[in-house]
Amino acid sequence: MVASPVVALWVLEPPAQPLHIMRIRITLLATALTFAVGSVPALAAQQDAPLMWQSNGDTSFEGMGRRLYALDDFNGDSRTDIISVNPNGSSNLMTQNGVIRAISGTDGAHLWRIDGNYDFEQLGLTFPTIDDINGDGIRDLFALTSMGSTNGFLRNGFCRAISGADGSMMWQVFGMSDNEQFGSSYARSDDINFDNTEDIVVGSLGASSMGFFGNGYVQCVSANYGWTMWRTNGTGNDQGIGANVVMVADLNGDGKRDVIAHNPEANSSGLYRNGLIMALSGTTGQIIWQSDGAIDNARFGDSVDDLGDLNGDGISDLLVVDPDAAAGAWMIYPDAGKASLISGADGTPIWEHAGTHPGEHYGTVHKVFGDVNGDGAVDIVMGNPENSSMGLASNGTVEILSGANGFPLWVRAGTFNYGLFGAQLLLPGDLDGDGADDVLMVSSEASTGSFWNPLVNNGHIEALSGATGNTMWQVLGANNGSHLGANLVLVDDADGDGAMEIVSGSPLADENGLTNNGKIIGLSGRMGSPLWSTVGDSNDAGLGFLMKAVDDADGDGVDDLVSTNPGADSGNLINNGMATSFSSATGAQLWRYDGTSNDQRMGTSIVTASDVDFDGTKDVYVGAYVADTDGLADNGSLFCFSGGVTVPLSVDGLHPGSLATFSVTGGTPGATNWFGISLVGPGPTMTSHGIPLALSEPIMVLGSSTVDSTGSSSVQVQVPNGAAGTTFWAQAVEVQGPHHVQQSQMRMLTVK
Repeated sequence: MVASPVVALWVLEPPAQPLHIMRIRITLLATALTFAVGSVPALAAQQDAPLMWQSNGDTSFEGMGRRLYALDDFNGDSRTDIISVNPNGSSNLMTQNGVIRAISGTDGAHLWRIDGNYDFEQLGLTFPTIDDINGDGIRDLFALTSMGSTNGFLRNGFCRAISGADGSMMWQVFGMSDNEQFGSSYARSDDINFDNTEDIVVGSLGASSMGFFGNGYVQCVSANYGWTMWRTNGTGNDQGIGANVVMVADLNGDGKRDVIAHNPEANSSGLYRNGLIMALSGTTGQIIWQSDGAIDNARFGDSVDDLGDLNGDGISDLLVVDPDAAAGAWMIYPDAGKASLISGADGTPIWEHAGTHPGEHYGTVHKVFGDVNGDGAVDIVMGNPENSSMGLASNGTVEILSGANGFPLWVRAGTFNYGLFGAQLLLPGDLDGDGADDVLMVSSEASTGSFWNPLVNNGHIEALSGATGNTMWQVLGANNGSHLGANLVLVDDADGDGAMEIVSGSPLADENGLTNNGKIIGLSGRMGSPLWSTVGDSNDAGLGFLMKAVDDADGDGVDDLVSTNPGADSGNLINNGMATSFSSATGAQLWRYDGTSNDQRMGTSIVTASDVDFDGTKDVYVGAYVADTDGLADNGSLFCFSGGVTVPLSVDGLHPGSLATFSVTGGTPGATNWFGISLVGPGPTMTSHGIPLALSEPIMVLGSSTVDSTGSSSVQVQVPNGAAGTTFWAQAVEVQGPHHVQQSQMRMLTVK
């Protein structure tokens, strides 16, 4: 939790000043603090991490920060708050019961917490969000745990509605027998009972009912009340119809979306693992139709996509892709894979396209694409990395199928043994300016070497014309084990050519004589040429392990990047972790924060949310779920960093007995910067002059300084001899005239 020092004070606020001016006497650890302030020449801003607060879990093994969600303002302070979910968290002398916690995005205060009630309940294993269902103006939450054991049953599973305001349970529905696995799948349905809230469809994979074993069921639950509105059971042994559910357009003409239940591992029609797809009325649960895989191991129904009406009958048709299917055009091959389009009206096949080799896994990756051939139907891009052709092994293919008839519009085969062409596909929009969206192929495990230059797992990125499949450009990893493209982020156009840029992270790359230091490279989306690159500065830094595009931090108009690696070693520590912000345009490091202890593993999760410090940029939250703090083990931590660096605040010389310099750059020449601190914590506070600050009252004004011609200003403060260990929060605010106000970053600082 955020520290709160003891403060004794009296306040005087002259009306002419833009900030609270305070005459203060502070008692902190029996030390009296006095401040001597004077203007000094500005110092260059330090681009170190603008940490605003750190919040720690309060029980061992809860693992706060494992998964993070920025959902809504739960405490009414107009800032988005953070939900931490750890289904493997252990608390209250239980094992993996799961912990969900709400944390203030403003200051890290713990708002509420929910613990699972049983060993291995794994509360939060599936954690979708829903709307405000109790009418209090705050979004509420919905958690499912198919493996949870509740109410005396074993692995019966449950779903639970949780108040976003206080974490209280509003209702819970659970399986009524052992091994039901209620909560195996879910989807948001239409409002079935006309209470103005979309309802919820939940699947059970393992339930046995109606005299069948493992037939499963699908159940529609009122989001408001938890009432069951309908339930549909599987019609045969081992169907497990609740394994997967997805909502599609209205199939039966009643004006409501309908439900597709699908399970590729189902046994039906006397066959083994042939798979099935069942269309259910979203309103009543009535079976509209059922379509079964035609042969053993067809594994029909691995994924289902609504493609809209492609056969002209006014009803949406469904794309079914089964990469593990036993299939083939002339003979059946194991694991050949298959894609098919089926009628939404009755489930009958419209077209099928199968792999042609054993183990091809046709359709390993697929994306619904635009209309490539102009026939008015969406088309589908398929990635088949295990395909072997042209005398090569696992060279892979990428192709686009016509949505209307399943014919290949183009096929592009990889040219490298074990190149795994098509392992990952991204849709970056139109890269070459021809008006058609293009395809980005990524294969970080590709080995693209030759007899003369044997390269293994160097990685491969290639841009393909969506219109023709022709190669527009390709980039190959330069070294063995580079794993180019292991993580990929699309960012805004940085070089002005109208195409998105690509940022590739390769955490296992060995660069500059180091091992696993990692590399991040920015690539032009149009040309594939390198725009910039940066490498980790120590062994096992693993730069590029986890990456997220964030708001424009440096004011150049291009969204920027945060990269973390919880396994990074730095500063003679092991697995302390690291978070670094980079300019997506230039690769320049904007700030960096290294974990402060062995095995802290800072950087397991990243999310962005509200602008806490009013500097105009969303802020960045980073989790460290195995961190040990406050004498606890694996309680976890959450760090909040200021997202922007356009008005950075830096502090030098923050040591007992030293003269500390508080500096701001990026200001408006001739304006006045006021420097303030709080010993209580982050804000927000609205001053009497209408200026919002990210500091809690009481706020001490350290002094003011005129911004010079370079945009810099600073003040100096004498640090008392006994101040070691004192934590405070600092921010500057620039004022010029009655209408110009600009806040700097807010920072949490400790006297060392």
